[in-house]
Amino acid sequence: MNIEFIHTWTDYLVNAVETAPLWVALIILFLSSLIEYVIPIFPGDTIMLAGGFFSARGALPTVPVFIVLLLGGIVGLSMGWYLGKLCVRYPKVKNFIEEGFGEGSIDKLYKLYEGYGLWVFIFNRFLPGIRGVFIFVAGIAKEPYKRVLLWGAVSTCLW
Repeated sequence: MNIEFIHTWTDYLVNAVETAPLWVALIILFLSSLIEYVIPIFPGDTIMLAGGFFSARGALPTVPVFIVLLLGGIVGLSMGWYLGKLCVRYPKVKNFIEEGFGEGSIDKLYKLYEGYGLWVFIFNRFLPGIRGVFIFVAGIAKEPYKRVLLWGAVSTCLW
């Protein structure tokens, strides 16, 4: 996948948010907010900012845009957390993580979340391209889902 492909699709989706019927624009915004947690290279921020821009200009209603972006973020972070949690159940995946990131890396993640977990959750939304990794790692580190959900939702609202 090259950068031109991503650029073309981003333009297409932003144009669709602006010109499509409201229900289509809201679905695109919801999916953009969700997908970027699972597929980090997806340009969800650009599409979501376009939704906010069109909302500020009066082309889209503010409350529905806010709701679909929040719900998409919550569903996306839930999926990312669950995928991380699922990964450590399988020894091959756990070994792959340890080989890729170094021996003891999962233990280091546990310590990271013990010390800074709350801040990682609050600020993850402001880190485009890697926010999904933090949530995925939270699942690996067996962070409680309710905590991830609460602070991930707060982060999405602040963003």
